Amino acid sequence: MINLGILKKKLQRICYVKKYPFHKISIFLLKRKINLQKDELAVISIFNSGETYLVCSLLEELRRANKIDKPIVLLGTKNYHRQIYEMFPSQISRYYQIDPYIGQCLQHLRQIKTGEIFSAYEDSVWKTLYHKEPFNQFELLKKIIFLDSDATRKLKMTEPFISEEQQKSAYEKFNKLNLLVGKTVIISPEAVTVKVIPISFWQKLTDEIVKLGYQVFLNSMDKTISLENVSKTFLTLPESIIFAKYCGNVIALRSGFCDIVVNSKVRSQVIYSDEKDLQPFSIKNYETGNLVDEYVYISSQEDNLISTLVDRLSK
Repeated sequence: MINLGILKKKLQRICYVKKYPFHKISIFLLKRKINLQKDELAVISIFNSGETYLVCSLLEELRRANKIDKPIVLLGTKNYHRQIYEMFPSQISRYYQIDPYIGQCLQHLRQIKTGEIFSAYEDSVWKTLYHKEPFNQFELLKKIIFLDSDATRKLKMTEPFISEEQQKSAYEKFNKLNLLVGKTVIISPEAVTVKVIPISFWQKLTDEIVKLGYQVFLNSMDKTISLENVSKTFLTLPESIIFAKYCGNVIALRSGFCDIVVNSKVRSQVIYSDEKDLQPFSIKNYETGNLVDEYVYISSQEDNLISTLVDRLSK
């Protein structure tokens, strides 16, 4: 068994000291580490949560297009990638956590075939496509994993699987907080890749929601974000889908969390901090089967936006 620490040092020596972005020895070592079989494909993701989730939901299409019978071996580079892996057991056979630096070293390997490791992210490809107009996140992801050749056929996204254990855990957390079924709103003000909205907006929104007779649950990992009249607890990504079903409503700043939680099939109101992000990152670019309304935040009109969000809850 190869020690992961030793593997990392060897890869860094090969890829950085010798200034090779890729080397046959590094691929050989990584294949040994994950015990990659000749009839398997391994996929590395260094994406954030939203893009990684979308790529995993398209793995069935990737396998079909490339005639790969066995489920994918997923190599995650962020801690929460394991949670996404758990939602696609029929498409992903095994999961390994690797160092992000290793993922970056192997970015440029672009071939999709059995017995090989494919990077679902390649910086030069992403940047080239990202700056083309019009930009569409979902279409770009299809290009990244080579699923854009058949433009006439609508791609099928695999529905996430939530284990009984995760369902039970979400139910217990909901009950422990004494929240109201169907009368609770998940507020999610965090995002990694977009500009955040002032916390004062979320507090005013929370106050209006409470006046309407709803309870509010704050979805946030940032301990510096503090709102009055909210409940809070830690949720895994699979749990958040079930938790949202009990709540009945989601209001969120556009983030990767939105790509996942819309699978709860409850009314979701998504806010974009800038007009230029609405069209390219619109959740309506792919089929969710959900009730999604989308808005752009404008600071001079935030009271009107709050009224619209609250009115939508009561309908």
